Amino acid sequence: MADTEKTIQYLSFHLGDQEYGIAIGEVREISRVLQITPVPRVPVYVLGVMNLRGKVIPVIDLRLRFELPQQPLTTESCVVVVEGKQGEVGVTVDRVNEVLTLKETDIQVPPVLGSEAFLKFVTGMVKRPKALFMLLGVTHILAFQEFRNSPKNEDAA
Repeated sequence: MADTEKTIQYLSFHLGDQEYGIAIGEVREISRVLQITPVPRVPVYVLGVMNLRGKVIPVIDLRLRFELPQQPLTTESCVVVVEGKQGEVGVTVDRVNEVLTLKETDIQVPPVLGSEAFLKFVTGMVKRPKALFMLLGVTHILAFQEFRNSPKNEDAA
């Protein structure tokens, strides 16, 4: 009898030592880090915009979006271009790993940790041999209403 359990593919990547995943259906492409042009009066995690083959897309530092310590971009750093409600957005990651195929039964609901901030980004968790793998929801990472409500420099008027 064939295994008919539904599977989902995720692009896995690292921010520091933590592994994350985004559903492959939400990923448009992976790019090396190109020149990023800063944009004034945006949240600190919005690095600016970049020209990707003639298309201007905003770029978010995923480390800063998750309130992790900022790290310089390296030769392993990539921009993962994902599709949001208002178009394509690039998110910087420390390094891209692979595309994983996961069974739905492997994905667990994230625990309640006293704050919705964690649950806002993490849609599921998967036990891996060495650590937990966190699955991210692109919609919440790219909440554009927060871009308008959270300027990085209040005194830059």
